[in-house]
Amino acid sequence: MFIKDHELKHKTLGDKELIFELCDWSDDAADPVYLGYVTETGAWIIKRINSSLRQIRWARGSTDYATAWANKTAESMTYGLYNSIF
Repeated sequence: MFIKDHELKHKTLGDKELIFELCDWSDDAADPVYLGYVTETGAWIIKRINSSLRQIRWARGSTDYATAWANKTAESMTYGLYNSIF
């Protein structure tokens, strides 16, 4: 039986369907808030929710989630609209 967890994000990248599981989130009182998702293969996405700007932006990568999460607020991290990232 397959149970779909509402916290899992299903994305198709190329010809593969990947399941991203929520594994980290930043302080809820902060703005922006960051949500980190990772797959069993190491691919990752970070969702940035900026309430004051009313924006949601995404970043993604295929390896080294821990470094990406640590650098999520760095200027070197590139975030974009959903359709430009996926």
